[in-house]
Amino acid sequence: MNESSYTRIRNFLTVMIGGSLSGVLIVIALIYIYGPTDTYKAKNVLLSPDVLQKFWYNTSSASTKGKMSRFSIKEIELLYFDKGSSRYTTVQVPILKYGAFYDLVKGDRGKSQDLALQQQFDETPAATILIKSSASGGNSRTVTEIFQQIQFSQGANTYRVELKEDDKSDSWVYFTHDDITNKVMKIFVPHSANFGVMGSFGAAKDAKIK
Repeated sequence: MNESSYTRIRNFLTVMIGGSLSGVLIVIALIYIYGPTDTYKAKNVLLSPDVLQKFWYNTSSASTKGKMSRFSIKEIELLYFDKGSSRYTTVQVPILKYGAFYDLVKGDRGKSQDLALQQQFDETPAATILIKSSASGGNSRTVTEIFQQIQFSQGANTYRVELKEDDKSDSWVYFTHDDITNKVMKIFVPHSANFGVMGSFGAAKDAKIK
């Protein structure tokens, strides 16, 4: 993908912020239009901090009981395994720290989704960024959904970004970045001495997500 394609993507995102997305990430369509997975950068599947703060979309889903609702980004959380408590823990991620992560990885190029990369996520991820959105569900009830997940492998050098499409599920883009898991922890939980990994999917089931 050449720079003019990236420029068109950026311009398109700018125009579409605040528009109706029918529950999909705009960038998904652009990826398939402008190039294969191994030619685009992480910044084209992640929303920048300034865009994230203004971004909203309209969608209907099971959580809204089929009613079209306007969602906006509510919060960002990091879910990770804490060795001290032997359980998964969540911490709130300020937008400035998300921005530091975005700046760190925005130039990373996507990798072809070969089996070796996918197998790194057969175990529970060492850490996961959860970008959450919310909308009014009627009767003063707030509906919260996970807008996007970014998972970091226990192998420390691989991460993947969730893509949401109307007709597909469990779609991911894979990236490699030297020591990315530990670098993310230093950004989001710099004083934690209890960060660790655990391979059991059973442990993940005990994780509490607000």
